[in-house]
Order: sequence, then C-alpha cells, then structure tokens
Amino acid sequence: DNTPPGLKAHPLYCGLVRAPGSILTQLCCGHVRLNAYLARIGAVDSPLCLRCLIPETLAHYLFTYQQFTDAR
Repeated sequence: DNTPPGLKAHPLYCGLVRAPGSILTQLCCGHVRLNAYLARIGAVDSPLCLRCLIPETLAHYLFTYQQFTDAR
C-alpha cells in the first residue's frame, strides 16, 4: 500500500478535539507512561512490568491484565 500515512490516519482524528487527539497519537506512537517507553528515554532503569517481569508495552498492558477483560 503506497498511501501516505496521513491519509490513513485522517479518519481517526476527524472531529477530535486536542486532548483525545493527543492521547490517540501517543497510543499509536507508543509514547505512553509504561516502562518500555520510559526505559527507552532514560526515565526508569528497567523496561519490565513490575507484576510480570516482561517488557511493559502497550500490548502487554492492554491484553494481559484482568481489569481490561470486559473492554476487550
């Protein structure tokens, strides 16, 4: 697919005000306050989840924890 990314993303952001648009951008880019990102920028020592001892990524956070079962 040779479509520029901006054209694909436009429907996601259309109609959003700044705060939700900013959160969506952070989620899509992986720039969230989870240890994998924080370790990459030097804010914490370890990228590991404190509960599971595997990298704390967005996918790990959303798909591993019980509290998100209903939302999934």
